[in-house]
Amino acid sequence: MGDGEWGYERPASLTGLSASLSGSGEVLVIGGGTDIVPAVKRGTVHPATLVSTLRVPEFGEIREEDESVGVGSAVSLDTLARSHLARERYPALVQAASTLASRQIRNRGTVGGNLCLETRCDYYNKSAFWRKEYPGCRKAGGDSCYVVPRGTGCHALHSGDLAPAFMAYRAQAEVLSTGGEKTLFPLEDLYSDSGLHSTVLEPREVLVRALLPPSDHTRAVFLRWAPRETIDFPSVTVAAAVGPEWSRLIVGHVLPRPVRVVAAEGPVRRLVSGEDARGEDDSAEVRVEEIAQTVVDSLDMKSAHRGAVWHKKNVIRTLVRRALYALRADEGERRIKEGGA
Repeated sequence: MGDGEWGYERPASLTGLSASLSGSGEVLVIGGGTDIVPAVKRGTVHPATLVSTLRVPEFGEIREEDESVGVGSAVSLDTLARSHLARERYPALVQAASTLASRQIRNRGTVGGNLCLETRCDYYNKSAFWRKEYPGCRKAGGDSCYVVPRGTGCHALHSGDLAPAFMAYRAQAEVLSTGGEKTLFPLEDLYSDSGLHSTVLEPREVLVRALLPPSDHTRAVFLRWAPRETIDFPSVTVAAAVGPEWSRLIVGHVLPRPVRVVAAEGPVRRLVSGEDARGEDDSAEVRVEEIAQTVVDSLDMKSAHRGAVWHKKNVIRTLVRRALYALRADEGERRIKEGGA
């Protein structure tokens, strides 16, 4: 196969998909193609074969199973944003999907593509021609990082909007191997700690769907900040959820993976439930500030991609405040609508 040419396969079953993934040469799984196709055109990836998941039924469904809901990786972002089932049970996830990128991208892009979106930085995500000026980039096979020159490793950042929202709802990832076997594990374990690879998936493994647990008595919120409301990748995203006996707080886009801030989760649950009222002198505002500072202190940010670190810390504080007030019933929702933090 000559330079710039590749095969394209569209299997219609899991068996056919497994067979396609077992083919020779570099095989890339493709959904809507909003990320992979531009990379191929830029000459930064060179697949022998592109394998589409769009015709495999299990990949294209939002399906209720008992009280859980499975969201197939080939479901379009727009379909998820308009899903009545998702809107009723997982509104923060719908918020994430409906504000992602532009309408055109949401019409074509898929859930799996966004969950497995490659990490990004100012140097790697360019054309092959442009990269010649920066030949030592670790993500491109070199031994240098131009984002953090004195650091170690790769500091490209996680870029998907959906992961923090799915993680806040305690979603699990279902993955198909080349042998046709499926494995199920927490979605947070899908992501790599290094910018070199966005996920821990092997080259011929593929995400089938994200499985969401029952959402009874769960309150959740998703917030994003970007220079422009759409099109741009966010500088920061925050997702938080509180259940009867648990809570989650996730920060995205500031490290190579979305980060679950475990140190803040107990205080979040006690704040929202009212369990930690420690006297008249200890107002909710004080506890909110404590939690926001805990989140910032838990993040070892180094990359200035999409904004200076000091600026992203200020944005994180603001989004965490708003998320916490939004989880605190009508008072918080009113404050946000009025423009308060």
